[in-house]
Amino acid sequence: MLGEYSSLFSQGTQLFEQERWAEAEVYFARAAQAVPGDAPATHNRALCLERMGDYEQAAACFALVTASAPFALDAQLGRGLALLQLGRPEEALHCLERAQQNDLGEVSEQALFGHAVALHQLGRLDEAAAEYNRLMHLSPPSAELLANVVALAAARKDDTVAREYATRLLLVRPQSKTALEALVTVSLNQEDFGAAVRYGAALVQIARDSYEAWFHLGLALQNSNRASDAAEAYREALRLHSNSPEALLNLSGVLESLGDWESARMAAIQAAQIAPEMPGALWNAALLSERADDAVGAERYLTRALEAWPEHAEARYRLGFIRLQRGDFQAATELFEQCVAARANWVGALLNLGLAHWKCERLDLAAQAYSRVLLYDQTNLEALRALAAIEVERKDANASWLYLQRLPPGAERPAELCFNLGLLYVES
Repeated sequence: MLGEYSSLFSQGTQLFEQERWAEAEVYFARAAQAVPGDAPATHNRALCLERMGDYEQAAACFALVTASAPFALDAQLGRGLALLQLGRPEEALHCLERAQQNDLGEVSEQALFGHAVALHQLGRLDEAAAEYNRLMHLSPPSAELLANVVALAAARKDDTVAREYATRLLLVRPQSKTALEALVTVSLNQEDFGAAVRYGAALVQIARDSYEAWFHLGLALQNSNRASDAAEAYREALRLHSNSPEALLNLSGVLESLGDWESARMAAIQAAQIAPEMPGALWNAALLSERADDAVGAERYLTRALEAWPEHAEARYRLGFIRLQRGDFQAATELFEQCVAARANWVGALLNLGLAHWKCERLDLAAQAYSRVLLYDQTNLEALRALAAIEVERKDANASWLYLQRLPPGAERPAELCFNLGLLYVES
């Protein structure tokens, strides 16, 4: 039996050294069967499985070893790393804690790194940062360690650290996707759009099938006033993720700046259909629909924008204006009253509120609204003319004349208003 075991183990070892993992795994499995519970054969089989990417079976084999030998640090390490690959950091943490130090008190950097990664994956970012920092001082940092430090800094929104270590990472790994992604994000955050464009262009060269890479390049180009190039970048992002409301909304914005109103409107409408809870998409769809004389569509999107974002004052104002235009004066009145309740000195809302009340023949309320305009803009032509006309309707010629007298020299005095005022004087 031992002879068979030795032969199988020896053949497995030779195949392992030749990196023929699948064949080696078969021999180590047979060796473990020949001597049930044999830790070395089971451990080596786990190593083969790990290299083959079968982390589930590898973790199970490492567990068999640690069950009979809890202080087998290599097996604890192997199991912990396999569990990390399986997305089970909580279980991995325990194994990697056991694997970190041997009886001589020496630190296993690989186990410490795995432990830091587990903390990182669990969202325990401060603890992970402390362990990454400890590793940085133990030996020259590997590219993998630098990449994790960059990713952690990005998660913590620490632009200074992210930029420092991403720059260092590029020195050892010039085509590091992690480094370039971080540098694009940091540059955008710091409004260094020229740098964001440079890093973004480098990123899409190595990650042409990355939606995020094209999207962030689009952002950088858009903020650099390169609308045509930004549109192309967003189209590439949409090629990879056609249902991205963010990319569609940004594409709508750059197309609008290029004067392609209809394409901009269609992109905004598509974004609003995909993300009905996104006020920006609904707002753009509404404005562009209004520009295209689609009042029904504009009203629909504005209504949905207010449902998604009740504090969106501009949407409330535009919806009031559209309802005023189509003759729903009571609905318009309510919306403009809400606008001025939120912002008392909103002259445009007060003017439209006055008009809505006037259309409903509520002359006193209309006059109050126009009079409030004059508190904030004493020479507002629209308010002065409206108040003069209201006083004519009230049959108060003198009051109407006083408002007309307040119009600046050279300001137009509507002919119809002056005619009606003249008639009023004649009648009186």
